[in-house]
Order: sequence, then structure tokens, then C-alpha cells
Amino acid sequence: LYPHKPYNSPLLGETTYRKHKENLEFGTAQYDMIDNWCSQINMDWFASCFDIKSIDFMKRYEPKYWKLPSPCLINYEVSKYMAEQDGVMLFSVGMSSIEDVDKAYTTIVETRKGNKGRLVMMHCCSEYPTPIDHVNLLNIPMLQERYHINIGYSSHDAGVPCSVAAVA
Repeated sequence: LYPHKPYNSPLLGETTYRKHKENLEFGTAQYDMIDNWCSQINMDWFASCFDIKSIDFMKRYEPKYWKLPSPCLINYEVSKYMAEQDGVMLFSVGMSSIEDVDKAYTTIVETRKGNKGRLVMMHCCSEYPTPIDHVNLLNIPMLQERYHINIGYSSHDAGVPCSVAAVA
């Protein structure tokens, strides 16, 4: 919207919104390099897809995993399209109310025809970096009890202890 507006990036310093975005995105050549390298070491990889065009782009790499980022959870066109893909679907629920999560979960499960075994809901806090006192790992058991699927943790904090605690 404002590509030349100044932006103070914690990672890049003084820049513009456009430059910040360009520095965060890979092109086809970079994805090809990732795919080639991961193939050589027999490692699965995936990327978050924010729109249908990105999902279609990622299909060429035949990922075993699909990642729906938090901002797209309530974009039901995107979440449903991703749920139609083969593979495990991970979806982050940061930035959403529990009512939004309920509706997205229902949409995804219905699209997957009730097959919940290949779904992973990711608890996260959409602050970069997330202060430790905002992480709220107690959401993980609440989400497990409410949805009865695998729950993971999408870490945006700056350390390792929260990820270890999330596993515990």
C-alpha cells in the first residue's frame, strides 16, 4: 500500500516497506536451491503460503507439509484450498479469536472430509519477537482438549526455553 514509506525493521534497520518485503521473499531460484539441497540430504521442507498463487507455486515441489500462517486462518478461500492439498496441514492460530479458530477448524476438517489425522494446529503469538510473558503456553493443553488433534507451537520468541517448555 505504501511501498516507499519509511519502515524501521528490527532485522534490516532503516528501510522502506517494499525493501523490507523484498528482503523477506525468495524467488524461484532460491526455492529451487532449497529443494535441491534438501533432496540431497533427504530432508523434507515446506514454506508458509499466504495465498492461492503461493500454494499453486509450491505444488511443483510436492511438499509433504503445508503451512497456513496465522493471518490466513480466516481467509476461508485460502484455508480451504490448502486443506484440499495432499500432505500434512499445519495451521497457526495466532491473531484469531477462539470463535475464528472454531470456524477455521470446522472448515478445514470438513474440507479434509473429517480426516483429522493429518492436521496440526499451531499455537503462536504473533509478535516479533514475542516477549516471554506473552507466549502463554497454557493455550496448548486448552487447544488439545477443545479440538482433539495434534497441537504444536510456532515460536516467534527469541530463545529456546519456550520451545522446550512447549514440548514438555
